[in-house]
Amino acid sequence: MKAKKLLTPLLITTCLWCCKPAVQERADVDSVATTSPDDTLTDEMLGNAKADEYFEYEEAMLNTWEYTMVGSLRKLEDYDHNSIILIAMKLKSDNGIMSGKYFYANSKNRQDISLRGTMEGDSIVLVEYDPNDNITGRFNGRMDDLFEGEWSSPDNKKKYYFKIKGDDHRSYEELKNIGVKIEDLEID
Repeated sequence: MKAKKLLTPLLITTCLWCCKPAVQERADVDSVATTSPDDTLTDEMLGNAKADEYFEYEEAMLNTWEYTMVGSLRKLEDYDHNSIILIAMKLKSDNGIMSGKYFYANSKNRQDISLRGTMEGDSIVLVEYDPNDNITGRFNGRMDDLFEGEWSSPDNKKKYYFKIKGDDHRSYEELKNIGVKIEDLEID
């Protein structure tokens, strides 16, 4: 028991000492990000880190994100604002593997609908599932400033146009509590 008490501080000190250079390398690489675009990255600028490791890290960070979004669905042939179905969505991308959930703001219980899919470039395909893991629909669209495209039922008999934008002010949980209003969309 006495040996365990003596070894614990030694072990912690060793771990902290060993981890310190890795933290320093990351800090050196982060400082490179503030250089101008015309600067050439050199080994001297990167310290102990390699340039390709830095860019792989940055690329991975760009491919990993999470957004809360608000938007609408409407029948493809119907341009009447009275037929708009308001939704809120939470999407996460981890290197092109998509997951998330959404709910219909017009429904009383605002039940979550599960989403899974893929992203390649700006193209996103999301498949929605009910609680029993049955496919209930599919979002097929592109994401630029907006996520927009076509939602279809599994049998393709129902089709809706969707347009969804990021909501930087509220969390998905907050939207679920207060709902979504047409004024929240600010999209044509």
